[in-house]
Amino acid sequence: SLMSEIKATALDELLKLQDWNGRINLLPILMSGQKQNSVKIRKVLSKIAKDKNFEALNEWIKPCANHLHWSATSTYDGNGLVIWAKFKSFLRHMVNKHSDHSDPLFNQCAHGVDIEHRRWLTEGSPLHEKVSTALTNSRLVKGIQQASPLDQTSCLEDFHSVLNRFSPKMIAYSYVGQYCRHILAIMHFNFNLRRELDTRKADNQEKIKITYPKFKNGEATVRNVRITPNFGYVHDIFDTFLKATKKDLEDAAKELKKKSPEPMNLMLQKQPAAQAVAKHKERKNMITQDVLPTTPVSEVQKQQATAERSKNSEKAKPHCKACNHPMKGHKYVKDCPRNSGQ
Repeated sequence: SLMSEIKATALDELLKLQDWNGRINLLPILMSGQKQNSVKIRKVLSKIAKDKNFEALNEWIKPCANHLHWSATSTYDGNGLVIWAKFKSFLRHMVNKHSDHSDPLFNQCAHGVDIEHRRWLTEGSPLHEKVSTALTNSRLVKGIQQASPLDQTSCLEDFHSVLNRFSPKMIAYSYVGQYCRHILAIMHFNFNLRRELDTRKADNQEKIKITYPKFKNGEATVRNVRITPNFGYVHDIFDTFLKATKKDLEDAAKELKKKSPEPMNLMLQKQPAAQAVAKHKERKNMITQDVLPTTPVSEVQKQQATAERSKNSEKAKPHCKACNHPMKGHKYVKDCPRNSGQ
């Protein structure tokens, strides 16, 4: 049947990227924590750098976020203790100390002897102490230890972008419409996932695109340019449609209709209209009455004032710490050590 052929085509496209699709549900869980930690680190350090005395921190914000990414991706087994040990080494790197770190899991930097000159911080300075306190926060440490060694989720985000083109969120489609649009989005994405890089005709060099995102404050982002998308799958779908008989189309429509769940308004037990109208009228006709307090306010205030005076009168009187006699008339107490010394 037509529906079976469409299902087979869609399944074939999904199986081409089975390994990648197998991670599609796991990736957001693993990567969201790392992304949130990177954003949090940027926010925390940016807040500190706003202080006019700590402006030197500005040039360390991006390297710190990059170091978090490196700490996670360079730890293939995803061991959280090793990831944290690598990230923690950045606190000593900032003060131009690259060996003899306190953590034996990673006791020296991995960048070698050639280090780009920077405005190094002073160890023990107010700025370094503040940064150390912020980056060793217990909640942040737990988040960094759970960072994922997997690559970024740009591929998954690209799929969501394609899906949003075929099925915009602001438009409410039927279940069948949404289902078919998902199939089209998957086929389009799989056909164009590994497009070749585009080249210039003049010198056969790869084309690049340079953009300047606002959040990078003037720093450029370089992207590769790929060849135009391939819509060859449309011909396959069209050929399948032309080969289908009228009965095939009817059977496919029936199968889709059978799969469609009932509308939400039919799944719920509705309140009878007469009952709703009666409750509405009852609420409108309700009169709010003045309900008096169970005890007059003046009497309660009087009781509270009496209790306050009683509490003040029962306040413990001062006693001598040496003999424990009241301080009133204490100078006449003969057995008190304090009086015997007078």
